[in-house]
Amino acid sequence: IDENTKAAQAAAFDSSISQTFAARTVIIENEDVARIYLKGSDAPEALSAEDLVRYRLTLHNILWSIWNMQSQAQVGELSSETWGAQLATLWRIVSTKGFQWFWANYSREFGASFQRVVADLEAKPS
Repeated sequence: IDENTKAAQAAAFDSSISQTFAARTVIIENEDVARIYLKGSDAPEALSAEDLVRYRLTLHNILWSIWNMQSQAQVGELSSETWGAQLATLWRIVSTKGFQWFWANYSREFGASFQRVVADLEAKPS
């Protein structure tokens, strides 16, 4: 791998990690958001209308950061190893009731290749 490729991969990794940290930091630093995320993951129908919006937007941010990693891996700016490691995180999210609600309503807001990754994870046995 040449130096330009290495530099692009390092920048992509840093960008991806920064986006992931930002999405997680909101949950870590705000007890209300953490409560909403946990409750929404288990029972989105139990959330108030306002909390459901906050849950949806939090999950959207997390999934966009993961989709960003997948997109960067597709163009070779992020290693397949780094992308592969995110599949465990995505699996934990995909296996929640809240994700099922979210995906049924908002999956069209993600690219076809990311939708296929999610479909493959959903098809895996627990």
